[in-house]
Amino acid sequence: WMGNYPDVQGLSYGMGYKLKLHWLPRSSVVKIGDSNLQGLNDRIIMSPFDWDAPAEGKVMGIQLSMHGYPRDIYFSYRRTAGKEAGVYAVLQEKETPNSELIDM
Repeated sequence: WMGNYPDVQGLSYGMGYKLKLHWLPRSSVVKIGDSNLQGLNDRIIMSPFDWDAPAEGKVMGIQLSMHGYPRDIYFSYRRTAGKEAGVYAVLQEKETPNSELIDM
């Protein structure tokens, strides 16, 4: 099975990992950092990053990256996770693919 489990739905690399591999274009992920956090009051509509192909103007997720913190937070919408489909919040180290689910 090459590491995949046949009885589990929605297996996919995380959004941050796909971004690092250039499987998602940088323009499809809104990056929020120190410089643009203050006064931020935007409505962002996300497309499922594990279902739709990235297209011009589609937002596949949000990356919260603060200076001085070793990990970023990625918010993404997973559609292929069956009953667990929804918005996921994942901590991912900036320099490695290690990640940790913090909310769904």
